[in-house]
Amino acid sequence: MRKILLLQVLLFLTCNCFSQNLKTVTLIEQRAYALNGGARSYMGGVSRTTIKIDLPKNTRRWYYSFTTSPGTDGTKLLKLGLQVGAAVASGGLAAAAASAIDVPSGSGSVDVIVLPTEYRDAFVNKEDSKWRLYQDVSLQNAKQAVQSIDNNYGNSFYLGLRNPSAMSGINIMIEVVAVVEETTAENDKGMLYGNLAWKAFERGELDKCVELSKKALTYNPNLCFVKFNIALVHLIQEKDEAIDEYVSAIADLKNDSNPKNSLRGALQDIRDYKLKSPRLKNLNDVEELLIEENKKY
Repeated sequence: MRKILLLQVLLFLTCNCFSQNLKTVTLIEQRAYALNGGARSYMGGVSRTTIKIDLPKNTRRWYYSFTTSPGTDGTKLLKLGLQVGAAVASGGLAAAAASAIDVPSGSGSVDVIVLPTEYRDAFVNKEDSKWRLYQDVSLQNAKQAVQSIDNNYGNSFYLGLRNPSAMSGINIMIEVVAVVEETTAENDKGMLYGNLAWKAFERGELDKCVELSKKALTYNPNLCFVKFNIALVHLIQEKDEAIDEYVSAIADLKNDSNPKNSLRGALQDIRDYKLKSPRLKNLNDVEELLIEENKKY
């Protein structure tokens, strides 16, 4: 897998969470937005608006939570940052699943749409044939919800809020939170040794690659790209443990800072090597395994 670059995190933190070096950052504190019905908005006010979202570097997962009420009544508390922070502190990202987060009941429908930045103006101007959305993380005609989202869509986008009603006004309360992985000296050493290991691989020094990779994992055992590199070397050397190492690396992806990129890199490495040695032992089995796992992300 390609080497991974070190990233420096400069953040304003609202909750320090020490499980797995994760911190919770409230990006948008609870806000209330009053939206007119679509037909009435032509006589004043708006029926849709947007919120700019810029994720901090090293974001592992982010959340948005909202509830609704008729008219301009906005008294409900979401407490998304407190809930996510407490869950991460007690049990990591797995404990902060959307199903574990309480959301006050809403009483009107709203569309919450995750937009690539280039489509913001078309959305606001109601040029509905000209904008696109991230369908799987957007919600339509929902009264209340919380979305838990892997950081697979880049670091900048907009949340579009739209009142689907033609006549009735609605009030939306919304909050946005990110879970960010802190870098530490130990983690940084792990990344550096992992990058050195890949350089050794590129030079054809396979045993040196494994040696440096194992050293990287002593500093940060969650570096799945490093685990995939070890498995790749053993696959090239036609060692029987290669398949078990790929399976273990996949199983450990839940602790990886960027599982999607790690998987994609591992699959690309297999495809690259297949061009050189298409009959390599276990190569096709590993490729099929990685293809199936990539579909999950």
